[in-house]
Amino acid sequence: MKKEFQKNLKIKSNFARSFLFFLLFSSGSSFCRAADRELGSPLQSQANKFSYRFIFTLGQEVRSENNTSNEYVYRNLSNLAFGVGVNEYNVLIEKSDFSDSSGNSTLKVLRNYQAYAVWAQYQIDKFQWGVPFLTVGIGTAQNKVDSDLLGIRTSNESDWRSLGGVGCGFRAPVRWLWVSAEARVIRAEGWDPSTSVYLLGRVGIRFE
Repeated sequence: MKKEFQKNLKIKSNFARSFLFFLLFSSGSSFCRAADRELGSPLQSQANKFSYRFIFTLGQEVRSENNTSNEYVYRNLSNLAFGVGVNEYNVLIEKSDFSDSSGNSTLKVLRNYQAYAVWAQYQIDKFQWGVPFLTVGIGTAQNKVDSDLLGIRTSNESDWRSLGGVGCGFRAPVRWLWVSAEARVIRAEGWDPSTSVYLLGRVGIRFE
């Protein structure tokens, strides 16, 4: 009799533990489903944060250069850029160029400089006062010089030479508009000095 009672008690104890485990598991599952509906899963959260944009800007670069008289002068380069962005990343394709003429009544020299580059941006964070970002780029550049000596014209073009650089900048938090300023350190063959620091300001539009 005693053994049968112990056996029944053991069965009931096992059943109670199993039932308690089932209740805890069911409660936990219900809680997780409720939290998932309330907060969203990580994949859903990332999907909701996914955003992309198209960018078109006009800009002005200010660079210093060592001219033929061994003097530093400032060059103003026009900058045209378009690109795309996904979340905190932007990729811009840029064209920069400027023309400079010099000489006298005997000899006239016209220099044309143009560069093409791809610049990637990483937006560090978004604040009410603006969006700071880091940037890195690579590209190529060419110099073309046309000279006129007493009516005799000649033209010389350099090879396309590599360039690359890094920088940082700041974009104003204006909806649908792109207003930014950047400081860059660039190394470009065919530019004297080959390593220089310059500023770039942009104004444009962005579609999001």
